[in-house]
Amino acid sequence: MAAHILQSAKDTAAALLTAATLILSSCTRTVYTPVESVRTEYRDRAVERMSVDTVRDTRFILLRGDTVIDRRLSERIRYVAIHDTVRDTIRSVIREPYPVERPLSRWEKIKLDTGGIAIGAAIAALSLAAFLLVRRLRR
Repeated sequence: MAAHILQSAKDTAAALLTAATLILSSCTRTVYTPVESVRTEYRDRAVERMSVDTVRDTRFILLRGDTVIDRRLSERIRYVAIHDTVRDTIRSVIREPYPVERPLSRWEKIKLDTGGIAIGAAIAALSLAAFLLVRRLRR
């Protein structure tokens, strides 16, 4: 009876070793390939300008009968300060790396397809072995 339990423990250890080997064999590394990204920078700057507006108005009236002389000279100069903002746009292209996946080899596809089945079978085998071990120890 002890030999049978020992054989069952060896089978369980072999199943665990097989499951661990299947689980731990996976992809080795991630390869990064640069990709372009566009960044836009906006800069605002203020522009000050002076505008001069000159209005000249001249009026001269002369009547000959009863002499009326109306003479007006006016000059109006208006200074206007204009405040304006100018937006400069700077676009720069920066290359940033991103991971690229290579196509899977035939062996890797087989591992992916059978991996779920193998893990399920290993869990079922472990559950069965634990159930049988507990059952035999209780007898």
